[in-house]
Amino acid sequence: MGMAHIAYSISKMQSPNPDCHCMILNKSIAPAEGEFSVKSYVCTSLRSLVFNMTAYGYLEITNKRLLLQELSGHSLSTPHIIHCEVPLSEVAGINIYRAQRFNGIRLLAGTLLLAGWVPAVAVLSNVPLLSLQSTPASYQATVWLLFAMAVYGAYGFNRQPVSHRQHAKDGSWKELLLIGIGLGIISTLAKDAVSYTPFSSSLPALLVALATMAYALVRFSQQAAFSLRVHTRGSHLPVMKVTAPVPASHAGKAPRSTMSGQPAKDSLLVIKELGALILDIQLLGEPGIDKWRINKSI
Repeated sequence: MGMAHIAYSISKMQSPNPDCHCMILNKSIAPAEGEFSVKSYVCTSLRSLVFNMTAYGYLEITNKRLLLQELSGHSLSTPHIIHCEVPLSEVAGINIYRAQRFNGIRLLAGTLLLAGWVPAVAVLSNVPLLSLQSTPASYQATVWLLFAMAVYGAYGFNRQPVSHRQHAKDGSWKELLLIGIGLGIISTLAKDAVSYTPFSSSLPALLVALATMAYALVRFSQQAAFSLRVHTRGSHLPVMKVTAPVPASHAGKAPRSTMSGQPAKDSLLVIKELGALILDIQLLGEPGIDKWRINKSI
């Protein structure tokens, strides 16, 4: 069986819930005779700036099929479903890509945000710090301390690296706002770098501010990407795919999409389990199903 790729609108469909395992079978897809669910995953989240759409990808393995649905939460028009499926017996291979990607739009947005936010913070912070400027040592020490606190709040306080983020929604906007506060405060020192004098930290403050801003923008412009492709016997093209931007070395080898695939809460679990789950069911049959089935009473 080839790929069944159906896109249609449902006006009364509820918004998807990325925090629960959405069962496709018996809810939006009718089961075949004797078919039941073995396991399901929330494997990806998808965002399209072009269509102002957010969707979540749900992967479900039954005893007969591999099902994938992308359910939109909101869009410019009505909610929609993208559904793909393939017989489990026909699955011959899977390819999963999960890593970081560069997003030029986020880089531009972050640059514009800092361009307005940092000067505003500098003006506001200059008022409470004005009383300390009569004592240069205390003033400089206070500025460096506040800057260090902002950096720690943005990157050092219970944060995960970009590559470890599980959801499309992360703290990168908050990180950028916090680091902007630190940059705004330290700019009160950096503005005097041109008239640098001995025992002044103006020039080091300028260099640190520029390096911190570059790091913040590079980090902000990176997003975790997730791509899943399922191949069948006798076909070299994937019959089921959740597409995402791929590395430059793979450009031209896979079709591009307006949807930007990002990891969801079960993406690492999909990488860990999916291959073994499919092989166990294909090779062992009922014992393989019993091994992986979550609710064996169904």
